[in-house]
Amino acid sequence: MTEKTIIEEPLSETWVLLHQLADSMQKCEETVFDEFSYMVQEYQVLRSLVYLKGHVTPTKITNYLDKNRNYITFILDRMEKKGLVKRIRDMVDRRSLRLVVTPKGAKQYKLLLGPAEALPRELLSSLSQKEILALDKILKKITKTTYEYRDVKNKGVVDVDSRE
Repeated sequence: MTEKTIIEEPLSETWVLLHQLADSMQKCEETVFDEFSYMVQEYQVLRSLVYLKGHVTPTKITNYLDKNRNYITFILDRMEKKGLVKRIRDMVDRRSLRLVVTPKGAKQYKLLLGPAEALPRELLSSLSQKEILALDKILKKITKTTYEYRDVKNKGVVDVDSRE
């Protein structure tokens, strides 16, 4: 349990709360996925492959998840060893790799989908639909501002405006 601290300045308190929330959400996800002996990051990559569809490259996954390329390579290596994904050379551009979910990966994804979708419903159950929509709008604004601050608009990160 995180210790309650009193911060005089509301902006600082909000900043600390956002960090605490992100850490707590990650711990909740780890708890859910640990029951299946599965890493949250592996599920995120599988979900990305399903969501992005088509010709998905490691770079697309890196950009979509907004993670470090080496980190995604590490996760993909683990997943390939487990037989969850395959890297396939692109026939048009031999330098390019595309990722595909294996039948084993698809089975794992389906197994994890229920618990993965239940968690946000449970954690956000105290909010009304109106509050969820307001929170969504606020989080998109903050995300867009962080992308602008980091100047990632040209790196292929999913456009926040397109998710409205």
